[in-house]
Amino acid sequence: MTNRRSLLVVGVMALFLMALSACAPGSPMMAEHDVDISIDEAIAGQNAVMAGAMSGSISLSESQASSLLTELLKQNNLNKVEIADISAAMDGDVNTITVNLASPVGGIDSLGVAGTIMSSGGVVSVDLSQAWAGGMGVDPALLGVVSAQINASLAGMPMGLPDGALGIPGDQVAMVSDMLMQMGLNSVEIADVKTHFDGGNIGVKGDLASPIMGVDSLGLSFGLSVDGGMAHLSVGEAYAGNMVADSSLTSMVADQINAQLGAIPLPPVNISADGGELMVALGQ
Repeated sequence: MTNRRSLLVVGVMALFLMALSACAPGSPMMAEHDVDISIDEAIAGQNAVMAGAMSGSISLSESQASSLLTELLKQNNLNKVEIADISAAMDGDVNTITVNLASPVGGIDSLGVAGTIMSSGGVVSVDLSQAWAGGMGVDPALLGVVSAQINASLAGMPMGLPDGALGIPGDQVAMVSDMLMQMGLNSVEIADVKTHFDGGNIGVKGDLASPIMGVDSLGLSFGLSVDGGMAHLSVGEAYAGNMVADSSLTSMVADQINAQLGAIPLPPVNISADGGELMVALGQ
């Protein structure tokens, strides 16, 4: 017999742990890195890109790249994500939570996750079966890794709940959704974007206009190369505030991206990121 109880706290905890499941305290590469951002540098960066497109070689300083990215995000309304509402539904033992955005961002109008929440011996576990952003789904192998990370965290927090499948009531999710709106916690806005070019790595950090639950920035460092007409991405680190993502998860994400990049033929390109300068040049 399926147990469907009012366990909103379990659902919220599972989602929160999903966001942090593959993270641990650390010191992100760009934690102390600062870059000057201005309209003048954005214009200089735009001119450098246009000139480089004609000559086949583009060179950008960190200040130019940071300023240009910041302005492009703002002009295209890609610097703010606002949640319109959150809803939940249950089909059998499967819980589905959908987050609808107030305005599409990059063509994405909603985010969602589906899976089961089970209690056994007083310990709660999750099994994610789907996750998506707009029309794009997350690879099942990646969901398996995230589920395992969440369950490892939940194992240390016995809740003494009866055995069986757990449900998240839609009315209580709607109540939490309204509460988030009232507290102003339903939006994330990037104030500026900062880049870091050093040692072959490209670092990109988005500073938030207002911290969300202590997180004041989001960032990623990566290496990018083109060999034999195929692009290859290697992720150094991904982080939110001072929480750095587990390397096994970032490696799996990079593998998924590289599988897609492998289907896109590219001309020879030389990419260099060092000494505060990014250089991209067409090879011979």
